[in-house]
Amino acid sequence: METMSVRGQAILCGLAQLHQWEAESVPPLDTVSGRFLYFKMMEQAMESNATVSGQLLKNIHCDAHLSERAIRLKLREFERLGYVESCMGSHDKRARQLKPTAKMLAMMEEHIQAFEQIMGKELLLIEKNHAA
Repeated sequence: METMSVRGQAILCGLAQLHQWEAESVPPLDTVSGRFLYFKMMEQAMESNATVSGQLLKNIHCDAHLSERAIRLKLREFERLGYVESCMGSHDKRARQLKPTAKMLAMMEEHIQAFEQIMGKELLLIEKNHAA
């Protein structure tokens, strides 16, 4: 195996530091199910721009490596801790839908800032232009 590049070392060091920050600062990431839900919610918030439109989260149970029960229990915990709120579905009033609270969105913003601060110590982070 060849010697790791300076860039590779910087990336791995940054990932280790970010992991340490996450363990200390982001309680939902302490379990596999919590980590899955947190990033799924983050992904859907970005896809649907849920922070602006208030669009509800969908397809939370779509993952083969976690049981539906594990996800359901973690969702209840997130709701109890104030990370998500439950509301009736807009099309089907019987459906229970969830959306991130201001507390969850603030935690996500802190996560972004921590990533930029930690990874930016040794790496240059440049935003790509996504305009097509």
